Amino acid sequence: MDQKPYDIYVDADAMPRTAMAIVRNAARQFGARVTTVSSIRHEHSGDDHVTVDHAPDSADYEILRRIGRDRPCLVVTQDYGLAALALARSAKAISPIGRIYTHENIDLLLAERALHAKLRRSPKVRVKGQGPRPRTLEDDERFEQALLSILSAPLHESD
Repeated sequence: MDQKPYDIYVDADAMPRTAMAIVRNAARQFGARVTTVSSIRHEHSGDDHVTVDHAPDSADYEILRRIGRDRPCLVVTQDYGLAALALARSAKAISPIGRIYTHENIDLLLAERALHAKLRRSPKVRVKGQGPRPRTLEDDERFEQALLSILSAPLHESD
């Protein structure tokens, strides 16, 4: 039986342009549908773009609402919380730098995020916020390789 193509949902609020181009190219190659979702505070364009209000997590909720059971779904996001919820709904999830989120690694990632948030709130610890490091060609290559591995892998009955 032929494998159904993926529905790819992109959390576009902080999606690098080069990563978005990689998603679109891979989607064409595999016949996947791409839907980008962002808040009104982030300008984005595309045939299948959804703009949501600026309330916290609005884009995340819209992506989760769209994850279906009739086609395999892939969520592209930097947000560990969204990735965890996507995995719980039997979707695949990947970061724009090529980290494939799994049931085996998501709990540790969420725990690290919570620890870092606690440290930032602590008056005894000074944590300098350096912001994200600049995106590199290696990030693009790692992302493309991981994305293609997901899209080309056969689906299991439980997926």
